[in-house]
Amino acid sequence: MDPIERVSDAVAALAGRDLTLEDYHQFLLDAAALLAPARPVIVGGGRHGSEARWRVGGRTLAISGGDRPDMPLVSVSFVDTEHAEDEEFREVKWGLIQDTPFHWAIFLGPETPEDVWAKRCGCLCYNWELFDEVFDPVFRSLPHDLAKLPPAWRPQIVYQWDMSVTALGVVTVRATVDGVQISSDVTGDSVTLPPGFQMGIGRILAGLAQGAPLRDVRFLESRGFSIGPTSLTGRETPELLQQIAWMEEHNWDELGPDTEHNRCPGLTFDELRTAVALAAGDAEEEPRPRTTRDNPAPMRAGLMTEQLQWLVQQWLGGAPIADLLTRGLGGENGTYLTKQAIVGTDWAAYQPEHNGEWAIIVSPAEGEAWNDDQQVAGAAWQLCTTLTSMVGPAFAGRTTSHFAYTRFFRVGERALSVDTLLGLRLRLGTFEEMKAFYPRASA
Repeated sequence: MDPIERVSDAVAALAGRDLTLEDYHQFLLDAAALLAPARPVIVGGGRHGSEARWRVGGRTLAISGGDRPDMPLVSVSFVDTEHAEDEEFREVKWGLIQDTPFHWAIFLGPETPEDVWAKRCGCLCYNWELFDEVFDPVFRSLPHDLAKLPPAWRPQIVYQWDMSVTALGVVTVRATVDGVQISSDVTGDSVTLPPGFQMGIGRILAGLAQGAPLRDVRFLESRGFSIGPTSLTGRETPELLQQIAWMEEHNWDELGPDTEHNRCPGLTFDELRTAVALAAGDAEEEPRPRTTRDNPAPMRAGLMTEQLQWLVQQWLGGAPIADLLTRGLGGENGTYLTKQAIVGTDWAAYQPEHNGEWAIIVSPAEGEAWNDDQQVAGAAWQLCTTLTSMVGPAFAGRTTSHFAYTRFFRVGERALSVDTLLGLRLRLGTFEEMKAFYPRASA
């Protein structure tokens, strides 16, 4: 059996359970054993959050947990590796700094030639506003990100800067599951920022430097990340400094340079301790999210798997969808979600905004009555098993411990997908039109 589908089945088996952080750790370890000799690469700090990735054949599988430390959600997703890495390259090359898919990576094992793709997500910060954009999300989420890794996978994350512009000497920033510790080797001051502390690391370090430009706060070293953000060391080549000057002049990311008119207010360790104490007093524990809905309605199978299989076969053969839905399946003109639609008993089909695409909903949700998630996910799994035998393995997909199930198939210039968003939904269209909405490996 396809190892990707075996891992997907394993997360589906967790659906409805009240999971713990230890359950998630064990899931990662079990997945690593199943996917060996492929090894995981942990990435994070960007717009997709943190996840563990494996290359399996021509696809990349990713496992991620919820954003909360108590881990109510486990998600397994996969995508065609070449396509995903091409997209990530474009995001890094042409996008804003906020579009970068990740800012750090941890290789659990020796670096391989295939890991070169990750290096382009490393970032050299040359002014405080760029530092804020990159380092702030990294260190704000690091305690949670490290807590989600099994203890044996957790590195020691340490950064050091030369703060000789003040009387602090070497300032060390150390991230653990308990928070981010900032200390001075000269004064002996040390403050630990608790997980979720909102004052960014850039604001703190710029304040401790009393507003000095970042280029005057030399970066000394970092440990723990295989690839991670860095800042200026004072040993940059003239060519690199010229490139930085050009980038500041054009400033596509709209980040202000370090000037007298753009200085960060000064900060002391005592003021930082006070801010941490106030934040601790204001913290409130959030309620744990529910994993299932109350009183779900039984799924109404308006179309069976065999009928959907027939629909796909005829569509791939060139038959018009509207004719298949009306003459073949007995649908009639009507409305669904205020859109013009073809409607049958317990199913509806409509055209989204994308050119030529159709979406067929089986057992559409109505009002406050939601379908039984487990039944819908089971029907989606059954349909995708049939489609895999017809058109080959899915191009991308996602399965979660909350009964979400999605598969995206490419068939030449055409594409079809199955998901559980509004009931059991089958979408048919062109690959070019639908690819922007496929379930990314980092979904």
